Amino acid sequence: MTLLGLGLLLLAGAALLLVVRGQAARQEIVRARLQTHAAFPAESTDRPEDQPLTRKKARRGRQQGASLEQRVHGQRLLAAPVLAAALIAFGLVRGEPATQLLVLGLIGGISGWMLPVWLGRAREARHRDRIDAQVPMLIHLLIMTFDAGLTVERSLSSVRRDCRRLVPDIADELDQLFVRLDHGEDLVEAMALMDESVDVDSFSDLVSVLRQLLQQGGEARKSLLSLAELLEIRRRQQLQEKISKMAGKMTVVMVLFFFPALFILLAGPAFIAVLGSLGDLSG
Repeated sequence: MTLLGLGLLLLAGAALLLVVRGQAARQEIVRARLQTHAAFPAESTDRPEDQPLTRKKARRGRQQGASLEQRVHGQRLLAAPVLAAALIAFGLVRGEPATQLLVLGLIGGISGWMLPVWLGRAREARHRDRIDAQVPMLIHLLIMTFDAGLTVERSLSSVRRDCRRLVPDIADELDQLFVRLDHGEDLVEAMALMDESVDVDSFSDLVSVLRQLLQQGGEARKSLLSLAELLEIRRRQQLQEKISKMAGKMTVVMVLFFFPALFILLAGPAFIAVLGSLGDLSG
């Protein structure tokens, strides 16, 4: 009965997560499907010679969204029965009754159905964290290339080709950028689409500076150094917030674990002596 109650509780929690995560997953798929052609309105005002390129971008965006949805669906169809069968086999080894085997199978199926989404979100979060950590290095690399007289496009190409070991995740995003450029997209629009797909604040600030340099010109070194200083201040503030939160967590740990042990160590002998004295008096 204990295993059955635990299984029902886990089943209820998994069902709630299924509803919430399912809605979030659908929104993620729609966003991924539209991110490539989100910059183009339904009623296009492009010139007639530009309309085939716009339709090509929209078609490629729909294909990417459909392939993403198919990949996630295929992973779900594989993980759900495998995990359900594993939990049922575990229950059979333990000699559980049929009711509990059914509960374990449902828990395994629901968990396996949601597992690809959870893993995908965790992988995406780690990817964004790595990009955020690599942006300051990218800024200094771009400053060096601009000092050498390269344009924005040639600077990004140089970073992608020669500095991949320093900024590997950003280099992968630059690969996608140059794929869009090879398909005939404008550099400013391609950078905007890359910014939307990455969705990292520091990277968005850098892309905004580069787009401004492409559209309006200006001194690249001064703008990038100002951005690097701003990111350094922002990173320092984030570290201070993490330290403050860590101090609060350590206080909770000390109250729960350290203080009781210290109280036993200091007051234990006196408490035992008092008990002994009371025992002698009663005797």
